[in-house]
Parts: sequence; structure tokens; C-alpha cells
Amino acid sequence: MEEIMNKTIKAKKSAGLIINSFESKNAKIYTKGTANYVTQIDYNVEEFLATELKKLLPESNFITVESTKNKYSFDKPRQIHEAIFSPTLF
Repeated sequence: MEEIMNKTIKAKKSAGLIINSFESKNAKIYTKGTANYVTQIDYNVEEFLATELKKLLPESNFITVESTKNKYSFDKPRQIHEAIFSPTLF
């Protein structure tokens, strides 16, 4: 379990590098609903984390906030990942 936790932390830190590599003023912004926005950065980080964490927990499903591609079964364990940064949460 500790090995999985350490690898998860490493993946999250790598996700931070993805965020830092983008210039926010150039990030494409999409509207999901009223006062509900998502950037290309959000999509990229979410895809990265889902891919990396699936390697660690292949038997799990990953339900992500931004993606419309969530495919999961209630027969498997589920991991839910909230956006790393969402202005509407603050």
C-alpha cells in the first residue's frame, strides 16, 4: 500500500509540472454550463492522472470530473478525482 501511495504522490507532482508548463493566459477555456468552465490544462492533467493511476490500480475505474468519457462499472472499485483547481470551488 505504501508503494502505491508513493507512486500516486509522484504522479500528482508530475501533474503539477504539466500545470506549470502551460501559460494560463494561453489556455483554451471551454464552457460546461453557467459559471462552469474548464481549460485544456484541466483536460490534459485529468487524462495524465487517469492513465498513470490506472497503471497502479488496473482493477479500478476512474471517474473524473471534467471528462465525458467516464466508463465504469459498479462491479469494480472506483476512484473519483476532483479537479485540481476549480475557480467555482472557492
